[in-house]
Amino acid sequence: MTPTPAVRYRPEPSVWPFVACIGVTIVGGIALYIDPQLLGLEFVGALSLTWVLSSLFLWSGRKQLNLTRDEQLGCVRIELLRWPLATRVTTFPLAEVRDAIVEVDPMGETSTHRVALVLASGARVPLTDAFCSGGARHERAAREIQALLGLRA
Repeated sequence: MTPTPAVRYRPEPSVWPFVACIGVTIVGGIALYIDPQLLGLEFVGALSLTWVLSSLFLWSGRKQLNLTRDEQLGCVRIELLRWPLATRVTTFPLAEVRDAIVEVDPMGETSTHRVALVLASGARVPLTDAFCSGGARHERAAREIQALLGLRA
């Protein structure tokens, strides 16, 4: 039995919030080591704890979408994984899916995007609720989904 082809799509940046939070914590620790009176022990301690906890929260809340094409059932399966929440699974018949596109947030002041499937009825089914930055990442995911589902040559 051959493995089912899949596309893994992370709609949000993966490690940069975590790296930024840890970086600020390290800088605060170095400042405390050099001169404990510079910022104050309580301030640096509170700042470090806040940054570590927020970075862990951001890291653990990352989303990952797995899209698989199931030839036997004739459907596309979309799994939304977001720890610690339960995995959400949605399926659509392959014959109903016409395209994978990148939507741009019409209400946003900055350019944010998300990937959506276009169904035969013309309805758009966004793969995520929110729009995120990183247009190139979303464009790449849309192309991979199109290739997986055989939507474009």
